Amino acid sequence: MKKSLKFLLSPLVVISILAGLSISTRAQKRMTIEDSLAVKQAGAPEISPDARRVAYTISEWDQKENRRVSHIWISPLDGRRAIKLTNGEKGESAPQWSANGDRIAFLADRGGSNQIWIIPSDGGEAEKLTSEDNSVQSFTWSHYTNTIAFITRDVPKDKAEREKRKKDKFDTILVDSDYSYAHLWTINVETKEKKRLTEGAYSVSSPQFSPEDGSIAYVVSRTGTQESTYTDISEDRNTDIYVVPAQGGTPKQLTNSPGVETNPQWSPYGNLIAYTGSSDPKSWAAKNDLMIMRPDGGSPKNLTRNFIESTGQIVQWSRDGNSIYFNSGVGVYTHIYQATVSDGKIAQITKGNRNCAAFDITGSIIAILMGDNLSSDDIWIAPLDRTDNPGKITQINPQLKDFSLAETSVIKWKGPDNLDIEGILVKPLGYEPGKRYPLILQIHGGPYGRFSDTFNSRAQFFAANGYALLMPNPRGSTGYGHEFTVANVGDWGGKFIVPIPTVHVIDPKELSKELSK
Repeated sequence: MKKSLKFLLSPLVVISILAGLSISTRAQKRMTIEDSLAVKQAGAPEISPDARRVAYTISEWDQKENRRVSHIWISPLDGRRAIKLTNGEKGESAPQWSANGDRIAFLADRGGSNQIWIIPSDGGEAEKLTSEDNSVQSFTWSHYTNTIAFITRDVPKDKAEREKRKKDKFDTILVDSDYSYAHLWTINVETKEKKRLTEGAYSVSSPQFSPEDGSIAYVVSRTGTQESTYTDISEDRNTDIYVVPAQGGTPKQLTNSPGVETNPQWSPYGNLIAYTGSSDPKSWAAKNDLMIMRPDGGSPKNLTRNFIESTGQIVQWSRDGNSIYFNSGVGVYTHIYQATVSDGKIAQITKGNRNCAAFDITGSIIAILMGDNLSSDDIWIAPLDRTDNPGKITQINPQLKDFSLAETSVIKWKGPDNLDIEGILVKPLGYEPGKRYPLILQIHGGPYGRFSDTFNSRAQFFAANGYALLMPNPRGSTGYGHEFTVANVGDWGGKFIVPIPTVHVIDPKELSKELSK
């Protein structure tokens, strides 16, 4: 039995064996590996400035090139007449509306590196805006001045010498030397005139224009890039937020804690900047909180000090500046929350057994990328004050209705130190009570991550071939509070490893009892 279980836990072996299994024909299809890979993924919803349309991406499997390629789509908020806006060979990403909504900027590799392109939002030919030596990493539109701020990595001063070494096949790399850094630039969309705003032995990310376009907030990291596959990710654990005049000038440092501060977002009136931050630079398990501070400096205010989990990477202000919306993964679900600026009161605005992977707010309308364990993510629209009843405007994967999908449930059991442990159990397709089935145990990496109760095409493939799948969130996982996340620190390989019974019990209640033992 133990040999059998270990055999099942080897992904490559499982896939190679299952790929050859014959599947009986039924009224509804069972998911194959090809079907699993063909499931499309939506992303990056962004509502137009007039709140009438939403742009988003759909990525799909390019079987011939063995890669995923994303393209940009636009849909009116009623879901009718969605159009595919881009169709480049290598795809497009990061769509952003211009201030008046007549154009969309995006990133695309149409010549060797990712550059900024601009296309009319009603359709037409895209025009290349930037022609940097290295890829553009990120960008943002200004509100009024028809300017885009962007980040790109510097060209090494000894570029010719480096290229000669490559040509001569001299591939020795000296660790901790020959760094290059990413810096902040602006470019006029009409004239293509560029201006460099930062310079030095540090890298810049996450640029954001102030509401009146007079300043740009951004994140500074002391990390550089080498021509090496080795990266010391700990070097990036101390980042700070700066502000620089949009026309150029001396940058001003706003935050100076030893930990991570990132994702600055200006309030609608420019009197505050929200950001996410943690105070512990040494721990990847440190809780990230939602912070606010004045752009002229001062002490930051923590709005989520008493919130159970870390703030997600999506942070947006309400249009009146009185509250801030953010996403967070609590338990096996990710939802959207609202924090009141005055007192830090937290309210959950989306509910139910579903996951809100991304969102965007314009005025009183919110677009949510959302799905559950039987349906992949789609774009949903709702008034911001009535998010309990959103309307779905996309059908990204209509083919899923043709498949028999296995039942997925959330189970709980008692773990080490009497902690409550959750896991996702996917039953084999056609499950019959009392019958025994082989169980695949899947462990998430990190360890600071978690399994979510969301649509999982790979799990559906295993279930279609008669296997049950258990995905536990043991201590060390996120989603259950800071103490749970750090419970395995100093005890790696100890209580963290919980023996899973080598029994073929699929009943959720009975399996929970076995796991608690």
